[in-house]
Amino acid sequence: MADPKRAHTSEATPLLREATPLLREADCDAWPLPGDVDARDADSVADQGPPRLSQQLRVAIPFLFLLTAVEFAAGLCGTGMAGLVESALCKTEFPDVVDPYNDPRCKGEEIQANLAWIIGMENTISVLPGLLMSIPYGIIADKYGPNIVMGLIWVGQFLSEGGHLLVCLNPQIFNVRWIYASSCMTLIGGGGSTWSAMRYLVGASLVSEKNRTTLFFYMQAYNTCMTFLSGPVTYFLVGRGGPAWAQIGGVTLIALMIVPGFALPRKLSNTPLVTEEPEQVSIKARVADVARSTTSTLRLIFVHNLQLTLLLGGIIFTTLGAYEATFRLQYATKRFGWSWADASLLSSVVAVSNLTMLVLVLPGVSYLMLKRNFSSLSKDLWLARGSGCIQVAGSFLTALAPSGPTFVGAIALYECNRGYNASVVSLLVSVAKRVGIEQQTTIYACVSTVMAFGSMLSGPVLASAFRIGLKWGQSWYGLPFVAAGCLQLLTLLILIYVRHK
Repeated sequence: MADPKRAHTSEATPLLREATPLLREADCDAWPLPGDVDARDADSVADQGPPRLSQQLRVAIPFLFLLTAVEFAAGLCGTGMAGLVESALCKTEFPDVVDPYNDPRCKGEEIQANLAWIIGMENTISVLPGLLMSIPYGIIADKYGPNIVMGLIWVGQFLSEGGHLLVCLNPQIFNVRWIYASSCMTLIGGGGSTWSAMRYLVGASLVSEKNRTTLFFYMQAYNTCMTFLSGPVTYFLVGRGGPAWAQIGGVTLIALMIVPGFALPRKLSNTPLVTEEPEQVSIKARVADVARSTTSTLRLIFVHNLQLTLLLGGIIFTTLGAYEATFRLQYATKRFGWSWADASLLSSVVAVSNLTMLVLVLPGVSYLMLKRNFSSLSKDLWLARGSGCIQVAGSFLTALAPSGPTFVGAIALYECNRGYNASVVSLLVSVAKRVGIEQQTTIYACVSTVMAFGSMLSGPVLASAFRIGLKWGQSWYGLPFVAAGCLQLLTLLILIYVRHK
């Protein structure tokens, strides 16, 4: 993800050896999480003196605002755009429509079919900028500062979502399919994939290496809570002014996020290759430097180390398998004869399992492992293996569940795997560090890229499995969950292969 300051540095020279303490001298302002400092680290922490609270707050305050605002903006824009596209299609088809949000003609089969197709295409197109650009933007963040990239992410999102609003509010001027073009504006900043990488980077800069995974757990839990809270806000705005108000609210929030994005410090504790003062180099030279660095870093990550290559490949299998969640409601209504209202209650089971694991169980297990002298790398590896076992067992049990209650129990078990992504991401950074790759943003960007690639493949793969299961009969309705379990089993075998010594 991150790029070296000099070409030869990215190729082989480790900036930090394995003997380096987890809380580096240059990073004395990185906090440990409460309760996670054990006897082994007490003396080193005391020697380093008190953390520079002002520097930490300069990172933490804008970052917390971004974590909060992005969930609200996503909820507002997701709901707003769907309604606006439907409205634009309806006005194009029936120019005399006065209230497209309530006119029954707008719910006709042709309009709804076009709506589903356009939204599906837009979702696919919006992933492409991240696939193409998240790794180069990771290089930029590691070389020239994460604040540049963090600001550009929201500039691109503002132009994209603002373009959706402009197109859909003026169907007499623009064909609604022009939203595909506005989605491409996320080439500026790299969109959601780059945000995912930057979120990991900035969060990890606030804590020591051994506490990194625990912070990722809390970040996931916080995002889940903010998603729940965004629902009532979206409901209120749509109820008052329709989808247009929701989209305007989301675009406004994104515009506000540009300021804290650029306001982040140029250099973080985990971006050692960024210089304190920007070098006076031409734009052309910087572009050429980023291109060279991208090539050399990708070669180092994907070719020179088998463990890194396998771990990144395993993420693709896991992402493919994770798409099984989209079939749960449909499977429950078909297999067990539930109503859609009954099936929707599964979201409560998912929420309780997620938050219990992320807030209580996983941080507690992580703390106990550190107390028993597990290294950061071995702790993350065992957490990933445990979560991998849970998701494999959950997928197969979901497919084989003979009744509704056992199906709910299998879902609850599967959702206990929520520590997997955080553990694997932290594990990848630790493994990369061992082989001399200090560009953390680039590692995070590689993870985001392979996740996006897996997401693009997952829909067709598991949808095909579901259709085949329907043809083969009731006993095979759970085929998507079996396919997901097989893919996740491959990832678990990779984790078993990886060694922490």
